[in-house]
Amino acid sequence: MTQSRGFEIINSDGVQWSSLPAELQKPLDIVYAFADDRFGGNPAGVALLPRFYPTEQLQATARAAGLPTTVFVASSSDTNREKGGTDFDIRWFTPSAELALCGHGTLAMAHWLFSRDIADGDTLRFMSKSGVLSVERERDEILMCFPSISSTAVDVNTKRSVSEALGMPLVECRLAYDDFIAVVADESMVTNFKPDFSAIRQLDCRGIAVTAQADPDGPYGEYDIVSRFFAPTISVDEDQVCVSAHCKLHPYWAERLDRAHLRALQPSASGGWLDLNMRDGNVLIKGTARLAAERNTHKSDIGATCIVERVQPIACAEGVTMSALVDMSDWNTKPPFSTVSFRVEPGCATVAEMHDVAELWHVASGQGCVTVDNLSVDVKAGDFIHFKPYARHQLRNTGQAPIDAVSIWWQIQR
Repeated sequence: MTQSRGFEIINSDGVQWSSLPAELQKPLDIVYAFADDRFGGNPAGVALLPRFYPTEQLQATARAAGLPTTVFVASSSDTNREKGGTDFDIRWFTPSAELALCGHGTLAMAHWLFSRDIADGDTLRFMSKSGVLSVERERDEILMCFPSISSTAVDVNTKRSVSEALGMPLVECRLAYDDFIAVVADESMVTNFKPDFSAIRQLDCRGIAVTAQADPDGPYGEYDIVSRFFAPTISVDEDQVCVSAHCKLHPYWAERLDRAHLRALQPSASGGWLDLNMRDGNVLIKGTARLAAERNTHKSDIGATCIVERVQPIACAEGVTMSALVDMSDWNTKPPFSTVSFRVEPGCATVAEMHDVAELWHVASGQGCVTVDNLSVDVKAGDFIHFKPYARHQLRNTGQAPIDAVSIWWQIQR
């Protein structure tokens, strides 16, 4: 394993970071799909290339980024290479594999192209291995059209196996192409579910969606359905917001609730919501997105991502608030570090983040679980946790009291 520019590169594919084209060595822009003022959404790295480089080079870049999805686009024709083009070839990669289709990555890329004024007008077409994907911009929202995927009830033995892997009773269990749909009795079973990834990994499926009708009198009463999606067999323990899962959930719930227009919430650690409808047998998926720079962050003079105090405190995610302790604007020279305090309420979690700076947390009170890449560790008051640059990390409160902590981060000099 080698390290360069803050990335950890696994050389099992024989690709050296220094051998990659210059466009692939540049830092990726990060877009949070299905993010808004309430939910953190699902992050994706995005890059516009003059052409697609060999697959192993694109895969090495995605592995280095460590994001759930890295999205690459290239102009589909010479006439489209200038500003104002609307047709792009698109490819999606997880850290371990190329995807045939990725909805949150498509929304993230569309938002980036529109916000950077690279594409003119309000319509984009992406040419993918799964066919042509048309995307429309409606004010601040992105509308995508994806295929509707039906499901069928599984046999009794399969339902029992899925129920045992999840550790809870199921109202119904269905198979939708390569995913299971596990329908449970109420919203709280979805929001409070603690997955056993090793057990889920033993199921014969790509992933599993745990879903229920939203409680109209509960905290998410404005939504119709809730779900969470787990796919450890493809290196995605929990997908923060999964479009492909909703292509399978929508036809099921539309029939159950007897209406096509549904508001769906995915109450994962960072969370996000989707507006679902139907057109010509396809699922219409509408959502918002935010660039990383729009999520109360900015780039300091030394290139570190620093949180600035715009409001006191800043709401970062459901049940998570953050306050700046060092006012970066008061520094007359380049700031060596940035410091914030943050609080995580019981049952809530910080947004899963990764960035180009080193970070140190000190837990002042409370207890929880920190996930760093694929490793989870219990933490309590008095603990320190150090993260290397580009390590994907998240803190979930598993106790009964709020977690109060301080974060310090700084740029690693190269």
